[in-house]
Amino acid sequence: MLDFVVNSPLPVEHHLPSVACLRFALIVAIATPTGLVGCDATPTMTPNPAPAVVDSVIPPQPIDTLVDQPPVDSAVVDTAVVDTAVVVPAMDTIVVPPPVMSARLLVTPARLATWQRMVAEGHPLARLADANCQANRYGDGGLWCAWWFMATRDSVAGRKAVGTWLATTSGVSLNAIREDFVEKAVTYDWLCASGVATPSQCATMRSRLDLWKSVCRTVRMDDGDQAIGCYFGRVAYAYATGDSADVMVAGGLVRTGFDRSTYRNTIGGYFDAMEGGALGESFAYDVGTAMLALIGVEVVKSATGVDHFPEFPVADLARYHIASTTGDLRQWVQHGDEQDPRDQTGRLFKRMTLYLGVQGVTKDPFLHSLIRDLAAKYGWTGNGSAEPWARALLFFDPYAPVASPLFGDWVANGHGMIYPGSQRRHSGSPPSTTRLRITSTTISLTRRYTRTENGRSPTRSATARNPPASPHQTDSRWPGSGRCSIAG
Repeated sequence: MLDFVVNSPLPVEHHLPSVACLRFALIVAIATPTGLVGCDATPTMTPNPAPAVVDSVIPPQPIDTLVDQPPVDSAVVDTAVVDTAVVVPAMDTIVVPPPVMSARLLVTPARLATWQRMVAEGHPLARLADANCQANRYGDGGLWCAWWFMATRDSVAGRKAVGTWLATTSGVSLNAIREDFVEKAVTYDWLCASGVATPSQCATMRSRLDLWKSVCRTVRMDDGDQAIGCYFGRVAYAYATGDSADVMVAGGLVRTGFDRSTYRNTIGGYFDAMEGGALGESFAYDVGTAMLALIGVEVVKSATGVDHFPEFPVADLARYHIASTTGDLRQWVQHGDEQDPRDQTGRLFKRMTLYLGVQGVTKDPFLHSLIRDLAAKYGWTGNGSAEPWARALLFFDPYAPVASPLFGDWVANGHGMIYPGSQRRHSGSPPSTTRLRITSTTISLTRRYTRTENGRSPTRSATARNPPASPHQTDSRWPGSGRCSIAG
């Protein structure tokens, strides 16, 4: 028995201090005839007072204590290294959440609130997004499901968006790069920053966009839609990956001159030519390139908080397209290369995509009226309808003000195109007051329009600036110098 008492392992005395006394007493009782000896018979075994222990097993600490409790020995801990972001508990609780749906590219609180309201109220375009996400819409690159995921947090839609993105992003087609780069950069940002795409999927997405970026380094500056699509694709991708240095490699955000020494300067020249709303490629091609520019300008604005492209005439886009629509909503006033002459419905989907995007950015009440009228006449969905592409949902605000157009003449100064007389004539519209004088080298014109705003009818007049006197002085800012087109 003595061997058992002496050699048996002793529990940690911090938790059970009375055991030490018991061992001493048993040894004395066995070794001496006087029997048991009390613990206080020897000063060395008198137990020190200690707080009572409720349970010998220390319960697990709550997650918050990982942040609030200091380490046991703070003297040996480098406080610069202590970072709660790197503490990964075994549980599923997220200590440091990722960015809330990546509010960097295009997703502002106001836009997200609009999207969520559209879903909650069952707006036709929200229902369209849900249906097209589920139905694998032709031509979709993942944006229908990505938008639905952002608006609803539906992870099933998010994972489907990832799959569609990967299935439609490969190769080095210049047409695909021009048309899709900026959109793909935005959806990459949404899907990877939110965590719905796995790290492996995000790495694959980056490898494919890296290839597109390398192709865009040598794109021709005199190809307007290619230059605009590549430049804003590269800039959006740089912000999506957090590589702000690559923004400078793409051409920077600051315009340094009226030349083509950088891609930024080149883009500024094209925007100058859009004064009045017409890019000048053709009535058919302008809408696609203008939409790419709109997305790109808004991407940079959302990423930096600054409008770095004040020369982009987004407000002019709204009025130009109102003026180019006939009053019966059956035709456009077309110019240049046109695939669907005198046909309103042939490319209505593409035109509506731009209209909805411009309306969401400008809140132009007259353009909003045109959108509603077109949707009422042709329907929101179906073949030959006003159904837009998914890009329209990036900006469209169906809750913005609406005003019936009271609109006179419009001039696309950048290309010398004049719309004498309102194409959208309504009861009570003011008469046209266009005065035109054309010579071989100058265009002088005064335009006037009137609109009702808060009970007032302000009038705006502007005189078109003269182009260079000599054809040899023409540059990218005056591609229409010496020529004038009159539409009406």
